[in-house]
Amino acid sequence: MRKRNHLAILFCAICLLFLSRGNASEGPPAKQGGVCFRYDDIHKVSEWSEMSSLFEQHGFRMCLAVMPDNIALPQQGELLAQLAKRGHEIMDHTPGHAMFQLRYPTKQEFEKAAKLPFAAETRPGSNWVFFQYEFRKDHPENIRFTGSVRGNELTADDPAFQKRLTFTRKVHIPSTGKLYGIRIIDGRSRLFTFWGTGGVNLAMEHEPMILCSDMAIRPSKALLRYMAERSRRGFRKYGIPDPKVWCQPGGWEPFLSVEEIRDVYGNEYHYRSASCVPEVYPYFNCFNDPMPDRYRFAMRPSFRFFDEQATLNEIKKQIADAVARHRVLIFLSHMNTRRIPGGWKAYLDSHRQLLAWLREKRIPVRTQTEWAEILYSQRPDPNPDIMPPLHVDLNKDGIPDGWEFLSGAKADLQQGKALLSRTGILKVNGLAGLEKGVNRFTLRCSGTKGTRILVDFEQFPHREWKKPSAKQTAVFFLSGRADQTFTEEIRIRPETVVMNLRIRTSGDVAVSSPGFRKIQQPRRTP
Repeated sequence: MRKRNHLAILFCAICLLFLSRGNASEGPPAKQGGVCFRYDDIHKVSEWSEMSSLFEQHGFRMCLAVMPDNIALPQQGELLAQLAKRGHEIMDHTPGHAMFQLRYPTKQEFEKAAKLPFAAETRPGSNWVFFQYEFRKDHPENIRFTGSVRGNELTADDPAFQKRLTFTRKVHIPSTGKLYGIRIIDGRSRLFTFWGTGGVNLAMEHEPMILCSDMAIRPSKALLRYMAERSRRGFRKYGIPDPKVWCQPGGWEPFLSVEEIRDVYGNEYHYRSASCVPEVYPYFNCFNDPMPDRYRFAMRPSFRFFDEQATLNEIKKQIADAVARHRVLIFLSHMNTRRIPGGWKAYLDSHRQLLAWLREKRIPVRTQTEWAEILYSQRPDPNPDIMPPLHVDLNKDGIPDGWEFLSGAKADLQQGKALLSRTGILKVNGLAGLEKGVNRFTLRCSGTKGTRILVDFEQFPHREWKKPSAKQTAVFFLSGRADQTFTEEIRIRPETVVMNLRIRTSGDVAVSSPGFRKIQQPRRTP
């Protein structure tokens, strides 16, 4: 019996040893940025099938943001379920590409929805139901003005203010107690109902009005829950897994806030990420975000893709720079190939070349949920140097990835150096993955004795990206030796998301080996 106990203890010890080795070998994730590809709306089975096969040939997966109520053919739903099983992500783009209105496929569903407590108007002939909004009249971003309406034409008393009355903006007219939406027709601002269902016919002169902030117009929590439930039911109808990502539809309606989506879709329906628009500077999907539980629901996409006639080289440049700056690019496409010479075939071929390049350069391609877990649920390795090196040029444009060379600055990729004259400027904008606390910046320089080198550091939080919340300038002087290494300590503030860095000189200088690394505090011994 004693022998058996010893053997059991030995077996457990061996298991624990292997487990500890396994955990140690995994370690914290590296701060390696990458790419996510997202395709919105409902498309042909053949298009989804061809695109998914292309991704799979290269070992990658894509994301499809779909509206379950708009799935017209059973084959579309069946394919989406198959794609989900193969690792592609199917995302919630709302049931019908809107939050405040929905067209029901059957009369029975329409009649049931028309009785909902938050239903505002209905169109029985076409099965449309329009939902109530909550308007916050005193929201600080609302702008009060005086205007007139003749028929449906809206004019501001102040001609300069007329420029703000643009497409999709919403206007509150207190005397009617209603919100209206603006369309531009024949160069004039025309009022429609809040839901865009038709023009209005008003006659008023010089009345007080409010140009509404998107954030002043909110759906109720009951409506949010209803839409989440309907999307889930629509997914389950075709055997598609419950969605984990919510994507803001564009177009007519005001945008939803990060908090609304996080509190209802995230906390109640277990969504792991979202693409919300307000208050978010584009493309800050990055490591060490100071507010991960908020910004995982504000993962913004880039629209500079093939649909907008971006070239393959331009897209490679975007990706190479983002990866060098420890950020993730989410490319949004509507598979709209009408403006692309060569149409769908050329669009698919451009993807083939791009995906082959990504695989060759070992740039990660993941779904949005996968990136959300890496960026916002895990703690990356704090030790590596995060400064983009001066010898890496993945997209082969002659410029080190992540850097800008301005006013005559030149790159020497073979030597890993930047050559600056008196007017030259070397920049990195939006460097992410910063470790909070004290970091050490290092730079190797050579040049004429007495030459001055200035390095500017600017830190930016999310909400104040237009102006830095902290600035610091390091000043170095060359002694005339062949190579000198300079250091400066930079304290990264708790709210900082990204940093801009700029190097200037008073004469001809060669700089190399830039570094930015967290200063590790020595452990105290008991």
